[in-house]
Amino acid sequence: MKQLYVCCIALLLCCSAYAQKVITGNVTDTSGPVVGASIVVKGTSRAALSGADGRFSIKATNGEVLKISMIGYQTKEITIAEQNTIHVLLESTSSGLGEVVVTALGLSRDKRALGYSITELKGQDIANANVVNPINALQGKVAGVQINMGSSGPQSSQRILIRGNTSLTGNNQPIFVIDGVIIDNETTKTGTAERDFGNDLKNLNADDFESVSILKGAAATALYGSRASNGVILITTKKGKKNQGLGISFSETQQWETVYGYPHMQNEFGQGTTTLWSQDANQQDIRNTNSSDRDYGVPFDGQPYTVNGGLYSGKYQAYPNNLKDLYQTGRFQNTNVALSNGTEKSAFRFSYSNLSTDGITPRNTFGRNSFSLNAQHEISSYISASGGFNYVHSTASNPTYQGQGFSPIYDFLYSVPREYDLKYWRKNYVSQNGDGYNANDPWSYSKTLYDYLLNDQTQKEDNFRANLNLDFKITDWLKLTTSGDIYKLFTTNETKKLATGTTEYSGAQYILDSKRKDQFRIRAVLSADKKVGNFGINASAGVEKWKTSGALQISQTNNGLLVPGVFDLSNSFSAATTSGRLNTDQKTINSAYGFINADWKNQLYLDITGRNDWSSSLMYANGKGNVSYFYPSFSLSWIASETFKLPTAISFAKLRASYAIVGKDVDPYVITTPGTYNYGGLATDNMFGGSGFAYYIFANSQLGAQNLKPEKQHAIELGADIRFLDNRIGIDFAYYKTNTKNQILALSTPEESGVTSNLINAGNIQNAGIEVLITGTPIKTRNVGWDLTLNLTRNRNKIIALANGVSVYKLNGGGGETGAYATTKGAYGDIYTSQAYLKDDQGNNLLTGNGVFTQAGVSTKIGSIQPDLLGGLSSNLRWKKFTLGVLLDARFGGDMLSLSHNYGMYNGTLASTLHGRTEKYGGLARTLADGRVVHDGIIPDGVFQAGTVAADGTDLSGKTYKWAVENGHKDPVSASDYYGNLYGWASGIRSESIYKCSWLVLREISLMWNLPVSGISKYVKNASLGVSVRNVAFLYNSLPDNLNPEGLVTTYGSEYMEAGGSPLSRNYSVKLNVTF
Repeated sequence: MKQLYVCCIALLLCCSAYAQKVITGNVTDTSGPVVGASIVVKGTSRAALSGADGRFSIKATNGEVLKISMIGYQTKEITIAEQNTIHVLLESTSSGLGEVVVTALGLSRDKRALGYSITELKGQDIANANVVNPINALQGKVAGVQINMGSSGPQSSQRILIRGNTSLTGNNQPIFVIDGVIIDNETTKTGTAERDFGNDLKNLNADDFESVSILKGAAATALYGSRASNGVILITTKKGKKNQGLGISFSETQQWETVYGYPHMQNEFGQGTTTLWSQDANQQDIRNTNSSDRDYGVPFDGQPYTVNGGLYSGKYQAYPNNLKDLYQTGRFQNTNVALSNGTEKSAFRFSYSNLSTDGITPRNTFGRNSFSLNAQHEISSYISASGGFNYVHSTASNPTYQGQGFSPIYDFLYSVPREYDLKYWRKNYVSQNGDGYNANDPWSYSKTLYDYLLNDQTQKEDNFRANLNLDFKITDWLKLTTSGDIYKLFTTNETKKLATGTTEYSGAQYILDSKRKDQFRIRAVLSADKKVGNFGINASAGVEKWKTSGALQISQTNNGLLVPGVFDLSNSFSAATTSGRLNTDQKTINSAYGFINADWKNQLYLDITGRNDWSSSLMYANGKGNVSYFYPSFSLSWIASETFKLPTAISFAKLRASYAIVGKDVDPYVITTPGTYNYGGLATDNMFGGSGFAYYIFANSQLGAQNLKPEKQHAIELGADIRFLDNRIGIDFAYYKTNTKNQILALSTPEESGVTSNLINAGNIQNAGIEVLITGTPIKTRNVGWDLTLNLTRNRNKIIALANGVSVYKLNGGGGETGAYATTKGAYGDIYTSQAYLKDDQGNNLLTGNGVFTQAGVSTKIGSIQPDLLGGLSSNLRWKKFTLGVLLDARFGGDMLSLSHNYGMYNGTLASTLHGRTEKYGGLARTLADGRVVHDGIIPDGVFQAGTVAADGTDLSGKTYKWAVENGHKDPVSASDYYGNLYGWASGIRSESIYKCSWLVLREISLMWNLPVSGISKYVKNASLGVSVRNVAFLYNSLPDNLNPEGLVTTYGSEYMEAGGSPLSRNYSVKLNVTF
C-alpha cells in the first residue's frame, strides 16, 4: 500500500510538470516594445519582466491567469488556454484605469485616486526631442505650462511658468526634483552685452529619465513645502530591475541646426537722410555717406562711393546676406551607453553620456559628460536600500550676446548698414599690427567681430547629486523610510579679453569668477497601510531638514596685461584685485508633515496633508520672527463610473476637488534690517567748501520689515475626467483659482533715509483658469493606431489688492522706456510707458507743428503680458513598426515689446520702412532746400495740437496734417524724419513696437522605425532608428518682419521684451537606439 501511495504521488507530480508549460510572448504599446513590464502568474510567486525587445517567457498551466502591468499603462489579465504564445498590447494611461503616476515625495499612486491635476510624460518622449535642455521638450505637451526657449545658444536657460505668475517678487518658476533632490530653476538676465550661460537644468541628461511628472496645483505640491509654491516638475530616473539580468543599451544622436528665417530687411537704400546725393557748387553728386547716418539714403546703384570722406571706399551696393554670413550650421552629438543588471535581491543601472554642441554663432559651444549610477539591494526581508549618484562636468563657451549691444540681430538692425560687407570685414577686422580691432572700419563693427572671434568667455561646471534611502519593514503594514541627499555645484567662469581697443592690446583683461552651491536634505517618514473591510487607509508622518549655502570669489587683472595673451592674475599690469564671501546665501528649512490617503471601495478617495516649515530666512538678527508657518491640503476623488451604472458609451467617469494652502518664505538676508556699513566714497561739500570727505552707506539698501510674515497661497481646483467608447475618446477638465496673499513687497523710500526701499506684507494676486485635455484614438487595430491629444489653457490674472495707498507696483523686466507693473484691478504684467500717444478727446493722435507725434508724458497702459490662450496638439500615427509623430504648439494673445523692430524701423533697415521712400513705395513729392524734388514724403496720421500756427499764419489747431498739406500749409515729412520721430529714443512712440505675441508653430515632426532584429544578431534584443525635425516652421507669427516671438531677454516671469533674440532655426536629427 505504501508503495502504491508513492507511485500515485510521483504520477501526480509528473502530470503537474507535464501540464505546466512555457509561455512566450511580447509586450508592446502603440509605439513598439514595452521594456520592463511585469508579468506575474496570479496567486503564485512565478514572475518575469519583458526585455528590451518586449519579449518574455514564463511557466504557467492552462487556466492560470497572467497579470501584465507597467507604470503608465492599464493592467491586463490573460487566462492561459491552449496557446503557448501571446501578444499583449498595453493601452496607455489615457484610460484612467490602473494608471500609476509618480506624485509628491516620489510616491507612486493610482491616478484615479488623485483629487488634483497631474501630467506624466515618459522619459523616452523627452529624450527623443534631442534638445540640450530637456525642459524645452515639454513645449506644447502639458496644459497649464508656458515655456520660452532661451536665445543665447544650446546652453541657454528657459522660462517656465505653471498656471501664471503668483508672486510679485522673486522667482515664479517651479522647482525640479530629481530622485528626491531639489534643484532650483533660477532666473537669468541678459542685458547690454551680457551672456546667458544657462542655469542648473542644462546639466540634466534626458537619456536617464524614466518619467517626468508635472505637479501643478497647491494640493499636488504642498508636501514639498514653501519651495514648491510655483509648482514642481518631478523627474524619476531609470533604475535597474530585479531578475532582469544583464542588459546594455546604446544610443547615438547626430543633429544639425540651420537658420531658415531672418528678419525681413530692405536692400534698396543705403545711409543718408534723403534719396538724392548731396551736390557740390557745380551741382555734381558727392558720392559719400556718413557712417553715423541711418539707412534712409540714396538707392543702391553699384557705383563707386566713399564713407566718412574716404576712410573707406567701395561699390555702393547692399549685401543682403551680411547678417546671414555671421551665422553657421550648428552641430549636436550625443552618445549614451547604459549597463544594467538585476538579480533576485539586487539591481543597478550605470550610464555614461557624452554631449557636444556647436551653436549657430561663432565659437559658441557646449559640452557635457554625465555619469549616473542607481542601485538597490534587499539586505534582508525587513531592510532594503537604494541610492544613486550623478556627476556632470560641463563647459559652455561664448554664448550669443543678448540685449542692446553685441547681439547680432540687434546690431544689424540698429547700427550696421545694409551696405556692410561682412565677408570682407571678417577677413580684415584686426588692426594692421594685430594688437586690436581695425580702426579703419567706419562702422566700428570690427570691434564686435574681434570680441566674437578672439575674446573668450567660458564657464565650467562640476555638478554632484547623490541620494540614499533605507526602508525598514517593521510589520506587514508599518514601514520606516529614512533618506538623505546632497547637491553640489562648482562654477568657474573665465573671461579672457585679448583686447577691446584698436592699439596696444588696450582693454586686455582676465577675470576669474568662482562660485559654489551646497545643499543637503535628510528625511524620515513612518508609513502605515491598512485595509479594514471596504476602507483602505495609508497614513504617513515625516520630519525633514533642508539646508543650502554658497560661496563666491571674483578676481581680476587691472589696467591691462603685462604680456599680451597670457591670461593669469599674476600677469596684471596693476595689482590684481580679489573679493569674495564664504558661506553666503545660507538658508535652513526644518519641516514636519503628515498625510492620510483613504479610500472606500476603490471608488471614493480622500487625501489630507499638513506641513509645517520653520525657515531661517524669516528670522531676525535677535532670533525672533515668523519663522513657523503651517499649511494644509484636502483633496477628494470620486469614481462615479464605479458607483453608478452609466450608459455603455461612458467607459470611465471621475470627479475631483481640492483645496490647499502653501506658504512661501524669502531669500536669505532679505528681511535683516541694515545695521552694518560699507565705504561709499569721497564727497565734496558744495556749501561750505572742501572735498575728500569719506561717507558710508548701509551694507543692505533695503529696510527689513519688523514683523514680516510668509506669503500664503490659497488654491482650489475642480475637475472631471470622462472617457467614452471604450476609452477611445477622453476629456479631462480642470478649473482652478489661486490667491496669493501676504505678498512681500519692497516699497520705495526717500533717498535721505539711507535705504532705497522697505519691506511690507500686503497684496493679493489671483490666477483663475481652465485646462482642457482631449484625447482620441480614431484608429486602433493590431497594425495601425492613431492617437490624438489636444491641450488648451486659459488663465486670467488679476491684482485684487496691493498695499494701502499703492495702486501700481513695478516688476522686473522690460526696458526701452517701458515697464511691467502690477496694477490694482488690473493684472500682473500690465505694460506702461510715458512715451505713448497723446490723444485729443476724439482719440486722434496729437502732432507738433513739425509733424512729430506728441508723447503722453504720463504713465499710460499700452499692453499686457498675459496670454489669452495656450495650446498644443500632438498626433502619433503607428503602422506596424513605424510611428509618425507631429506636435503643434500655440500661444495667442499677450503683448511683447520688440526693440529689434523699434530700432530696425528707426535705422531704416527693416523692410517695413520701404513705405514712403520713393514714388514706387507711395512716397509723396516734397522740395529740398536746393530746389530739387524728391518723393520720400509721408503724411503723419494725426491732428495738430492747440496753438499750432503755420508759417503763413494759418491756425492749424485741430486740423489734420493731411489737410495742411492739401491746402499748401505744410510739406510732407521726409521718410527719414517720419520714422526717426516715430521710433527715436527721445521722441519715439513705444506703443508702435508693442505687438500681440501670438504664434502657431509646427514644433516637431518625427518618424521612428523599430528595426527587425531577428536576423541581425542573437545578442541584439531591440533596435530603432528615428529621424526628426524640431522647430519646423511658424505657421502663424503675429510679429512683423519675420522676427522671432520666443526670444526674451530674461527669464523673469514678468518679462515681455526682446532685444535681438535669435533668428528662426530648425534642428534635423538622426537617432539610433540599440539594446543588447
